[in-house]
Amino acid sequence: MEEEKEGDLKISVIDTLKVIPPPSMLKEDRRRGVVEKRIKIRRSPSTEENKARISPSLAKELGLSGDAVEIVVAGRKSLQLAPIIDESVPENEVWVNENLLKLYGIADNTIATIRRASRR
Repeated sequence: MEEEKEGDLKISVIDTLKVIPPPSMLKEDRRRGVVEKRIKIRRSPSTEENKARISPSLAKELGLSGDAVEIVVAGRKSLQLAPIIDESVPENEVWVNENLLKLYGIADNTIATIRRASRR
C-alpha cells in the first residue's frame, strides 16, 4: 500500500510550467551592432578628398575597422570614402571635403545614411 501512495504523487500543471523556459530564452541571442545610422553631412575644406572625418563613438557603433564607409543620400547618391577618426567631430555628423560634395551635388547639413562599405 505504501508503494502505491508514492506512485500516485501528482504534480500540478503550474509547477510543470515553471520548468519550461519561455520562448525568448530558447531563441538564440544574436545581438549585432548597429548596421547603419542617420547622420548629417557637413562640408569641411580641411578634409582630404575621398576621406570622411568620423567621431570615435560613431566608428565604434558601426564597427568600423578603417576599411571604408558608404554614405547614401536619399537612396540615390552613394559615396564610398575612407574613414578618418577625429575627436573634434560631433557624434551625429560626418565631415567630407567640400569640393567632393559639390561635385556630387550634396548640400551642407544634408541628412544621409552611413554604413560600413560592403566587401566586394
